[in-house]
Amino acid sequence: MKKVNKYIVTLTILVIVAILMFLPIPIYLEQPGAAESINQYVTGTADPKANDETPKGVWYIMYKQSPSVLRGKNNDGSKYASKVEYWMPFTQTGCGLHDASWRTDWSKNAYKEGGSHGCVNIKPSEIKQVWDNTYQNEPVIVY
Repeated sequence: MKKVNKYIVTLTILVIVAILMFLPIPIYLEQPGAAESINQYVTGTADPKANDETPKGVWYIMYKQSPSVLRGKNNDGSKYASKVEYWMPFTQTGCGLHDASWRTDWSKNAYKEGGSHGCVNIKPSEIKQVWDNTYQNEPVIVY
């Protein structure tokens, strides 16, 4: 068991969004039986003007839902409704972990201009592993 601080004893989900290098690093799952990391994910768009950055902080998985439809507005004001197989929100504003079957660019630079609206998009081939090793109220640390 890793002691992160006096409030969070076991760190399970860690999303690192490198600020200076602009290179996302793998999501780490630290739980018995979990894989060491998930490498194929894209975070929110890095451009602060877009207001789509993944919010940094300590959050918790609010609930899990499968399947789900994510609804919101694009930056141009148009609405979207995206079906996902796995949805794990961690903020009250609608950011969470989910699969993104529509995404084709999974490169380490995808978030610079083609990132999400703030969610952590996980490659469909890797999302089930995250789903199986994640539980409600689990800490999510984004930095």
